[in-house]
Amino acid sequence: MNKYNRLMEHINVTPDMLVRAHAALDAGKQPKSTRNTVPLRRYGALAACLAVVICGASLLNRQPQDDPVQALPPSATGEVVEYGTTAELAENLPFTLRLPMELPGGYACTGAADSFGTATVHYEKGENSICYYMGEGESAFDGIYPAGEKRTLTAKDAALYEDSTGYIVEWTDGDYSFALITTEKLSDDELCAMIESVK
Repeated sequence: MNKYNRLMEHINVTPDMLVRAHAALDAGKQPKSTRNTVPLRRYGALAACLAVVICGASLLNRQPQDDPVQALPPSATGEVVEYGTTAELAENLPFTLRLPMELPGGYACTGAADSFGTATVHYEKGENSICYYMGEGESAFDGIYPAGEKRTLTAKDAALYEDSTGYIVEWTDGDYSFALITTEKLSDDELCAMIESVK
């Protein structure tokens, strides 16, 4: 459907408008005193209709740029898509998924998802959990400011934030950003082993 038809769908002609339009047409049919008289009323009505069409078309053309959702990057306009396995997640990502090959004892994968362009893998052991995140770019997690005391781990110079609920660990290799969120206070050796095993 072209833009003209879409615009016409939004024009509602009221009975009052019809009466005025017919009156204007009837007034234009009256005999003219001279042959060279310009029918200004008809041209005025035509100009008004043309202005409505042009304004409507410009609004239709401008709509995608004015829509704040469409102006966001593609990764932010996506949605969370859950997968049954990390293999399914890996098949549907625009980048190669890298996972920690070494986990603390007792943890098993319980879910995977593409969260707005970021790979998310959930591991659980009883009531404790580890969430692993991987995103494209050196600063995929910019704008997330963990609370708590910060220190640096020896593995990949990862930043570790500790609070009462567990740990948040962030690091990058220049091409990708990674993060771990744990509800269990794991040892530095366990955290470093996980970080170093990401392949």
